[in-house]
Amino acid sequence: MLNDCAGSLVPLQVSHVVLCVPDVTHRDAYAEVLPLYFPRSASEASIARETRPLDLGDERGQAILHDRQSSLFTSVLSVPVAEREGNSLLEDCFAEEISEALGGDFMTMKDAGESAAEHKRVIGASNETTRLQAQEKHYESLLEQARKPPHTEVSQGLRRLGAIYKSGLDRHGRTVVVCNMAPLVAAQPAHHHVLLHLVDFMDELVTAKFCIVYIHADLPSEYRPSYKWLKAVHSMLAYRYRKNLQHLFILNSTVWLSTALAFVVPPTRKLWQTKLHYIDAVEDLHTCIEPNQLLIEPGLVKPPAGAMGLFRKFKKGVQSVTG
Repeated sequence: MLNDCAGSLVPLQVSHVVLCVPDVTHRDAYAEVLPLYFPRSASEASIARETRPLDLGDERGQAILHDRQSSLFTSVLSVPVAEREGNSLLEDCFAEEISEALGGDFMTMKDAGESAAEHKRVIGASNETTRLQAQEKHYESLLEQARKPPHTEVSQGLRRLGAIYKSGLDRHGRTVVVCNMAPLVAAQPAHHHVLLHLVDFMDELVTAKFCIVYIHADLPSEYRPSYKWLKAVHSMLAYRYRKNLQHLFILNSTVWLSTALAFVVPPTRKLWQTKLHYIDAVEDLHTCIEPNQLLIEPGLVKPPAGAMGLFRKFKKGVQSVTG
């Protein structure tokens, strides 16, 4: 670097030079020789002309070692940068590794030229992959907790409550899962145990497409989970939950539940547009699910009342349930 910058010794041609070194020893060593390359006055320039080494290397600033001149000449470092920018085996191997990590996009950008939009898209995809990997790791941790003591004993009790069970198949052959909140409201187990029970029960089902019929029950204020906790749970569930969920049917909805869902999943998301259905009666499910595939006690479903009832009447006919 000093050789490259020492083309002219005219005093004050360079106003400032900042040299970063790792420690005091290097600083002292450079302090002795810097005036030879960057003289600050006429006297220092005169001394530099007399004492500075004349052999400053070749045209690329590399030291000339005559006993190794042939090896340097044939090495990759002896090739000008412009000539080294073409494809090489090392470059191709590196490109293949990056391409594999980013799903093949790197090779396309390399050949066709990368635009700002493409770069942003690839970086976004990489960040999304990292996020999904962290999500999957967290989910596996929940699953591990759910399948060992002390939760295994708690899970047996939750299964006896019958709060989550397979009901049958919809008209397209997809599994229908019923979630009934009434037994949980009566027993009021810890929210974390309910989450572990859900993860343990659903893990095998979510590998294929499925539907959920959720029967809400009015939650006492002291048993309502916080919106923050619900959002955290949503972020913990593996991607296959959201991908393979085809329909979420909600019965007995309340203002609190609708607000909680909007907080966890913004209404602009696909869930609200194509998958989420607020319904008033079990009969509304028959367009998607045969009656003999629904194991739901009629007394569990209540007609909407109050503000929620007015809201349901307003939306009646606007939102239809289809397969």
